[in-house]
Amino acid sequence: MAAVATHDASLQAATIDRFVEGWKINSGEAWTELWADGCTNTILPFSLNCTPMSKSDVIRSKHFSNISNWKLEVYEILHDTAKGKSAIYATSSADTRFGDFKWAQEYAAFITLTEDRMKIGHITEMVDTAFFAEMGRQSAKFAAAGSK
Repeated sequence: MAAVATHDASLQAATIDRFVEGWKINSGEAWTELWADGCTNTILPFSLNCTPMSKSDVIRSKHFSNISNWKLEVYEILHDTAKGKSAIYATSSADTRFGDFKWAQEYAAFITLTEDRMKIGHITEMVDTAFFAEMGRQSAKFAAAGSK
């Protein structure tokens, strides 16, 4: 039984490492490459009223075209191999299309893997709500200026 647990731990760590490598690329396809069929990404806190996003929602998202020079810094990854879950604490920075406004987001991402530990089954992301709100304001301001 210990060999199976060790195998699960190394497999889970390798899957999360591959997921993080995809996250480091500013691309919906790269970020969702390891998502299992039916995987969704839920943004927290719930007070943001964000609808869970499917893989196709993420790929169609304008998020990736709104930022450039994306950098992801991972500070900590914790694994619960018995439950097939991992937690990632990270920050990201980037330039945006919105003038001098810079992307600066902080995350606690809670990842649930599939039973075989080869794919991502679900992501729950706790985000910096102050930044999230300001990003919304900057995006709306940019859109309003462009429609004039």
